[in-house]
Amino acid sequence: MVVGPNGNELLFTLGEEARNFDQIRVGDLVTLTYVQAIAMELNKVANNGIRERVESENAVRTKKGEKPGVAMERTVQVIANVVAVNPKAETVTLRGPKRTVELAVKDPAALQNIKVGDQVEVTYVEAVALTVTADKKK
Repeated sequence: MVVGPNGNELLFTLGEEARNFDQIRVGDLVTLTYVQAIAMELNKVANNGIRERVESENAVRTKKGEKPGVAMERTVQVIANVVAVNPKAETVTLRGPKRTVELAVKDPAALQNIKVGDQVEVTYVEAVALTVTADKKK
């Protein structure tokens, strides 16, 4: 269990990929960084009502004996329905087969021809990194 700065608690279930877990001590600082999903490509497609999703992941772990840490990047290709467009914030909200996600759009010009109700093919990337550093009070 990890307790955040405001007392909020997160419970993680970790498998074999949690290398060096025995290196974590009570009081160590666990930093979790999430990079917001960013739309790399956004293309309008014929609206056939079918939503699809294909994803791939890359992960890098710390070496044996080091404090635990991991960086993961997920690339998602999806055909989704547009449920909101915010040109001012340069975001689009899409409902795919698994979830609804708000994406920052890398090229704001891509939003010019997109409207609510359209179906789009999008490729987006999201990343998570977790690091553990020793308790500095010790």
